[in-house]
Amino acid sequence: MINYIHAKPIDYKEIQKFLKDYWSPDHILVNDDEVFNHFFVCKNQLQFFLAKDSRGCIVGILGYITNSQFDNNLNQDIAWLSMWMSKPSLKEPVGIKLIKFLEDSLDVDYVASIGVGYPVIPIYQRMGYDTGQMFHLMKSVSKKLDGISMNYLITDNLDKAKERTSYEYKSDHYIEAKYLRSKFYNYSIFYIYKDNSYISSIIGRVLCDPDSKKNIFRIVDFAGDRKGISIFAKYASFARLPETIDYIDVLLSEVSFVEDGIFEACTSQNYLPLYFEPFISDYKEKNFCFKKLNKENTQNLLIITGDCDQERPNQRNNVP
Repeated sequence: MINYIHAKPIDYKEIQKFLKDYWSPDHILVNDDEVFNHFFVCKNQLQFFLAKDSRGCIVGILGYITNSQFDNNLNQDIAWLSMWMSKPSLKEPVGIKLIKFLEDSLDVDYVASIGVGYPVIPIYQRMGYDTGQMFHLMKSVSKKLDGISMNYLITDNLDKAKERTSYEYKSDHYIEAKYLRSKFYNYSIFYIYKDNSYISSIIGRVLCDPDSKKNIFRIVDFAGDRKGISIFAKYASFARLPETIDYIDVLLSEVSFVEDGIFEACTSQNYLPLYFEPFISDYKEKNFCFKKLNKENTQNLLIITGDCDQERPNQRNNVP
C-alpha cells in the first residue's frame, strides 16, 4: 500500500537521498542546501508531497514552489510543480496521484509548470491542464537607442514617493525575495513610470553567448502591468551596466499583449541560445502547463522566463 503525505522536516535528507539515487548524485539539490532551502522550504515547512510504501520508504516525490512563499500578501497564489518523479516499475500511477493530492491539498488559484517534457504533455492534458510552447522573443539592441517618450521614465532608482500598485499575482516584494535576496545571480532591476504613475518593475540579468561573444539581457520576471515588458524593450538604456548589451530576450506563454514590431520570435533558423548552465548552442524549446483551480479568475495565467524553478542554479562554482 502506498500512502500520500505532505513532507515533514524529518524527510529532508531522505528526499535528497531519493534524488541522489533516482535522479542524479550530482544534482544541485542533493549537494547544496542553500539552493534547496530557497526554493523548497517556507517557514520551516518542506514543500514536497511524498509517496511512501508500507515500510515508510519514499517511492515518489513532487516538489512545489509558491508565489506566496516570497510574498504572502499577494491576492492570488500559484503552485509551481517541480522535481516530479517516482521509482521505476511501480504498479500504481504514483506520479499522477501525487499531482491530484497536491491539487486537493493546497489552497491556490493555479497549478503550473515550465520546462515540461514532451512525453508528459499528454498526461497533463488528460488531467485538465492547458499546455503549450513558450514564445522565445528577442530584440536586437541598436547602438542608437530610440528616443524615449517624455511621458515615460525607466530607472534603476526606485522613487518611493511615487505610488506603486501591484497587479495580478506578483509584487516588488516578491521580486526582491525570490531573486535578489538569494544572490545566486547578479540581477538588475528597472522601474517603469508613465506620467509619474508606476507601470511595472522588470528584473533581468546579463548572459554571454560564448560562441558569438554577444551579451543578452534576459528579462527574468516582472511585477505590475505586463505591457511594461514592451515599453522596457523599446526604450531601455543600459548605459549603467558594465557590459555592452547586444540583445534583449524573454520567454512568455502568450504574447497577445506584446506591442507589434518590438520583438521577433526565435525560430530554428534564427535564435538566441536558451540554455546557459550548461551552455547549449543548439535551438531548444520550452513547454508549459497550467490549470486554473479558481474558476472566478477570468484571465489566463501569464508564465514568464523565471517562473517555477527556472532561475534555480544548476551549478555553483563557489560551493564545494
